[in-house]
Amino acid sequence: MTVYAQVVTNDGKNNLLYTGFAGGVGASPFGFMAAGKSTTDPTEGSDGLVAECSSEDGDYSRTILTNQINTDLNKITMEGIFPITNITNTTEINEVGIVDRDTLLQGTFFCICRIPAMTKNGDNQLRIVITATLESV
Repeated sequence: MTVYAQVVTNDGKNNLLYTGFAGGVGASPFGFMAAGKSTTDPTEGSDGLVAECSSEDGDYSRTILTNQINTDLNKITMEGIFPITNITNTTEINEVGIVDRDTLLQGTFFCICRIPAMTKNGDNQLRIVITATLESV
């Protein structure tokens, strides 16, 4: 069997960026950030946060993303801000994920990140920025 060269073109990468993240605030399929409490490292097979926050953590809801796309570098920067009114009980945040649904425990995750522990409560807001670059392999 002959194997032929395959490549994802720059236009293809840019199209994927705009299809998945276009429009900035909440307008994209991956328009939300979820926060969780697990210290377990995610894997490529992970399909959600291990321990997503809930109402037990005080008025928790997934937050809307602000996305910035750099097509020259095939890069997307995603920012989520959990305001003082979100996660009002003292909670240690150890994982976040970029997801296509605002409904807890549902949706398809673009990425899941284990992060350094950050304490969130009703006295502070939490800003998390994730940058992803599409590369050919």
